[in-house]
Amino acid sequence: MKVMVLDGNSIINRAFFGVRELRAPDGTPTNAIFGFLNILSRLTEEQHPDSIKVAFDVREPTFRHKSYAGYKATRKGMPEDLAVQLPLMKEILENMGIEHLECPGFEADDILGSISAACDEKGDPCVLVTGDKDSLQLITENTTVCLIKTKMGSTETILYTLEVFREEYGFEPKHLVDLKALMGDSSDNIPGVPGVGEKTALQLIRDYRTIDSLYEKLTEAPLRDSLKNKLAAGENSARMSYELATIVKNVPVECSTASEVGPVKYSSGLYEIFKRLGFQKLIAKYELTPEEVRSVAASEKEQPEPEPLLPSDSRWAALREKFEKGEECFLLCTDPDTPAFAFTAGGEAFRFDLNGEGVGDIAEFLFSPAVRKVSHHVKEILTALQKRGYRADGFVFDTALAAYLLDAVQNNYTLEYITPQYTGTDYRGVADLPALTAALREKIRASGMEKLLLEIEMPLCDVLADMEVSGFRIDRDALSRFGEGLTEGIAEAQQRIWDTAGYEFNINSPKQLGHFLFDELMLPYGKKTKSGWSTNAEILEKLRSKHPVVDEILEFRTLTKLKSTYAEGLIPYIDENGRIHTTFQMTVTATGRLSSTEPNLQNIPVRKQLGAQIREMFTADEGNVLVDADY
Repeated sequence: MKVMVLDGNSIINRAFFGVRELRAPDGTPTNAIFGFLNILSRLTEEQHPDSIKVAFDVREPTFRHKSYAGYKATRKGMPEDLAVQLPLMKEILENMGIEHLECPGFEADDILGSISAACDEKGDPCVLVTGDKDSLQLITENTTVCLIKTKMGSTETILYTLEVFREEYGFEPKHLVDLKALMGDSSDNIPGVPGVGEKTALQLIRDYRTIDSLYEKLTEAPLRDSLKNKLAAGENSARMSYELATIVKNVPVECSTASEVGPVKYSSGLYEIFKRLGFQKLIAKYELTPEEVRSVAASEKEQPEPEPLLPSDSRWAALREKFEKGEECFLLCTDPDTPAFAFTAGGEAFRFDLNGEGVGDIAEFLFSPAVRKVSHHVKEILTALQKRGYRADGFVFDTALAAYLLDAVQNNYTLEYITPQYTGTDYRGVADLPALTAALREKIRASGMEKLLLEIEMPLCDVLADMEVSGFRIDRDALSRFGEGLTEGIAEAQQRIWDTAGYEFNINSPKQLGHFLFDELMLPYGKKTKSGWSTNAEILEKLRSKHPVVDEILEFRTLTKLKSTYAEGLIPYIDENGRIHTTFQMTVTATGRLSSTEPNLQNIPVRKQLGAQIREMFTADEGNVLVDADY
């Protein structure tokens, strides 16, 4: 039975200060919770524990505070944005089926010590997860410590086994308490011996192992008189510090080290919490759904397939009459290549495709302004129709755009994903669109974004569809000549770098380039990774003033990127009319800006001369001009 115990306060505190600010849609801070859950998930996958527990401090004095009034007295109070996340974190753990423990009068460290001691007694492996080095004193043959360091969203984990600790410290883990007794601990305001720092304390414990042994031999010890005097004067402080730094191993906390976890068992409440906090990626990762969805019987999940519809069908006349009277048509594009469509009205669902015989009358009427249409990804439908010669109008609501405006950081706006969020039921087909639309409309109105959706985003769909179909004219010959010039420039930069090195090597290989810069030229700022030296742009920018070859390397990289991304990358996208047709994404960026894909035309360089040359290759049709505007 392998047990993993997390120091809850330590981990959530490190996550709070190490992960950038995140907030739920209602403004609740969530960065500490998000960081904590990522650490928990990763370590669970790495360690494969049979049981998981999380220990927390309590907000009342411990036995340490009572024995020494100065204990942790210098610590600042918990930030309010962190304090509000603690109860939420505990609620999440409960809904994940993970036991969280706390005991009045003791700290989370003491709970870790007590559980690890119980595991040691039974011979069970135990993994302690903490950001506090104090817990390293608990390392044994059975107990290891995962020490967490988190900074700016990057988390590093150091696994301390008995061997790793011995190699780093030069003594047994239990003597870490003796070390703290001498050097103290500023974070906990443990005084130690005044005037004795970490380096001196380390050497003393390596030589004498315990403070008892040190003080027994202090008189005849071959130490400087000044150090002896400090140690003698600070003996009482050292012994008090020893007691303060010692983790208790017999906390009277009720828990079972044999409780099984297996895979973490998620309750239905976890979906609601994650939804409230805006953790859409975690909802997807853990495949969480609302309780209402789970309870729907398989037979209820089934939905009849939309029936094919032709103008000769008697039902078509009745449908036309409904639409002419203002009833909304809920329409989806089921295949943009055909294109094929499904729509629903009055509880019935139908389908048709533009390649079908006799459907012209249906399409002409449905896509006219006379029919009020609700759909999903309207811009894509408008583009698909224009490519087939149809001009469409009359779209009054887009469920994808509405979901995006309500939560722009979600990154997933498929009907399968957003329907459970807003209706509490699984997506089954086009007949679910009316309920989803009603729920989204209510949310949009409540959020004050109705005008934004209806007067800006919806009309923009028409503009972008026109732009996608029209495309951008580009001078193919000029682009080819530009590529040839880049090839020459790359070869020249490459030769200058090789001349400096005195041999040929692959400049595009970080391993070979790193060897040249840091092993041979011995330049500073070298940073080792698992695969070798880091040669990223940040490192090279730091090296600019250290050696002329760095400018050549940056020039080589710039030219290589321009060639692969633009000179060669754009050619396959040019159609027979000399135009490039990009796709504008309306629901990708968290800031509301558009993005451009296949190909990406939004990141063409503008400030450098070579980038400006690429932009000049995009030309206007005769009698027209290009207008540059920022939406």
